[in-house]
Amino acid sequence: MCINIPTFVNQKGIEQGIVASEKKYQLLINTSDQFIIASFRGKVTATDMFDLLDEVYQMEEFDPGFPMIYDFSNCTAIAYRIEVLTFIERIRKRRAGLKIKKRVGIIISSLNQKFLVKLFLELAKGIGLEVEMFEDKKSCIAWMTSNEELKQKYLTALVKNQEF
Repeated sequence: MCINIPTFVNQKGIEQGIVASEKKYQLLINTSDQFIIASFRGKVTATDMFDLLDEVYQMEEFDPGFPMIYDFSNCTAIAYRIEVLTFIERIRKRRAGLKIKKRVGIIISSLNQKFLVKLFLELAKGIGLEVEMFEDKKSCIAWMTSNEELKQKYLTALVKNQEF
């Protein structure tokens, strides 16, 4: 079962009655094949990442052991080093007590994203995350699984999840 959860740019704005027309990220949780994809577009900030983390951990379908792909290939990601540290600390708190190793693939498209992900890679080792960075979807998928049928499902889901 696949569940697409569209998430809007400005949750506070929506609560205040202002409709946001552009979404910054979309989540897809495939419960039958056990994977999660978060696709981004536009200008993505640390606040968007904090919102995504809070949202995904509150979802009933979420399993902390499901492998996850963050696809930043269609966005501009902007953050400071301290915000990466804060993001890691939030993940650490959420994963406290879990003995499950989680695989996380991150697809990037810019030097700024590469810098931010390199920080994340180093810090993620201590919190039960196996993280790798990729510049294309197929390499990321090949790292996530060797199962050819599952590779196709990942690719289909990545392409579909970008259509928001």
